[in-house]
Amino acid sequence: MILYEVNLTVEASIYTLFSNWIQEHIQEMLEIKGFVKANLFEVIEPESTDYHLSIQYEVETIAHLEHYFQHHAAIMHQKGNDRFGAQIKVSRRILRYKNQQLKHLKSLTQSNKSIH
Repeated sequence: MILYEVNLTVEASIYTLFSNWIQEHIQEMLEIKGFVKANLFEVIEPESTDYHLSIQYEVETIAHLEHYFQHHAAIMHQKGNDRFGAQIKVSRRILRYKNQQLKHLKSLTQSNKSIH
């Protein structure tokens, strides 16, 4: 499983409009083959007047994500740029699931429970 993370900074003046649009955008992304799930988070930034969001898409394989980049990404990115331009800032990253780290975290959690 691949996690495709999109981090957004949204100007406060367009946040309501953007919030409505991003829900539609996420649904459109989930129609692309290989995109199986999306989670939308608000990032807590107490010092900021802008809104910070993070969308984490679960993608079946790196091949599905590469297909997205080759055939869909430019169009999807352009839709946001056409609608909101410089009022949003976007960064993206790709994460690969590492099973051994989860096992380690699980054992730490179990150890902490036994301490309390």
